[in-house]
Amino acid sequence: MRIARDEYGIEALTVPQITQVLKDKFRVSLTPQSVYGAFDRVQGVVDRVPAGKGVWKFRLMAAGDAYLTDPGQAPAASVRRRPARRRAQAKTGTQPPEQQPSEAPARRGPNKRASGRPGPKKMVTELISGGYFSGPRLIGEVQAHIEQQRGYQFTTSELAPAFTRLLREGSLTRTRREDGQYEYVGN
Repeated sequence: MRIARDEYGIEALTVPQITQVLKDKFRVSLTPQSVYGAFDRVQGVVDRVPAGKGVWKFRLMAAGDAYLTDPGQAPAASVRRRPARRRAQAKTGTQPPEQQPSEAPARRGPNKRASGRPGPKKMVTELISGGYFSGPRLIGEVQAHIEQQRGYQFTTSELAPAFTRLLREGSLTRTRREDGQYEYVGN
């Protein structure tokens, strides 16, 4: 960004442009998402300005310029720390908040809500305990059964890792058919 500004008079660049420069000029292969992530983690080094509908351009700020001049000295407030998210605790009125038992927050990605839908491994485990795997089952059969009988939709690519984990745990065994598909049986 500094070279673009100083040598070519380009004040700001979009993330795809930055990605392309890193790839072509410096032989650094990055995705646009990783560039966005890098800019999201630093504060006070680059500035984001709108450049159209849904498009942002990034430009180097004074702190970023100073850091590039002397890389041994990081800018004062360059790393933004996100506050830990905590669940709201129910207040009972009988106990002060510091004496209430705390529960660790559920680990979810940013902006994701708990859906109430069981995960694929839990769903297959429930089927095992319910006796569904008393005979051999193909993954496609299991997928259709879950959709028709339980009302949840899982793709085979969501179910496959669950089958592998349960196989490794010893909850399931599998045999390969002549057509190459695996049949799973509960233990």
